[in-house]
Amino acid sequence: RQHQDALRQAKRDAEPVLLPVLLLLPEARSEIIDLDGGSIADNVFGTTIDEIVSVPIRQAELEWRIQALLRLRAQSLRLQARTNTLALFQKAVENSGHAAIITDTDARIKYVNPAFEELTGYQGSEAIGANPRLLQSGIQTESYYQRPWKTLENGRIWREEIVNRKKDGTLYHAFQIISPIQDQDGNVANYVAIQ
Repeated sequence: RQHQDALRQAKRDAEPVLLPVLLLLPEARSEIIDLDGGSIADNVFGTTIDEIVSVPIRQAELEWRIQALLRLRAQSLRLQARTNTLALFQKAVENSGHAAIITDTDARIKYVNPAFEELTGYQGSEAIGANPRLLQSGIQTESYYQRPWKTLENGRIWREEIVNRKKDGTLYHAFQIISPIQDQDGNVANYVAIQ
């Protein structure tokens, strides 16, 4: 009870990263953790304490429990770092000023950024799930569109100027770069196009 406010504040300050708290409780005081009727359990343990250990306890078991909580904290820190990196990448793509399109390997659009919407006139909700052919101008031949696929299937980046058609029918010229995105096993999982 004496330290519950300080512990809650420390945990809040650490959020969203886990700050584990281990309570060592003498066996003689085990009635404190009666979760059905103890106001201490309801008010303190549920929001402040992550694990309770009755003492005496073998040193090896205590060390194992401490290490388990430290592993959870380390995982939480890694997850937060990845979340921060992903958020940074998302902001970079959304604010880049260049149209970005991500497709799956079947050429279905999975993501477009605001610059794509501004450039093409298509809202994300209209483009996602569609094929990038919705931008085809009719100026390039079918063989023209086969060249990028051959390049991408060989794991290389395709770069070339393209003439596309906006939603309102007007044409626009863009320099386009399409890159394969590989999964953890090295297989192509998606493609990203930047105009």
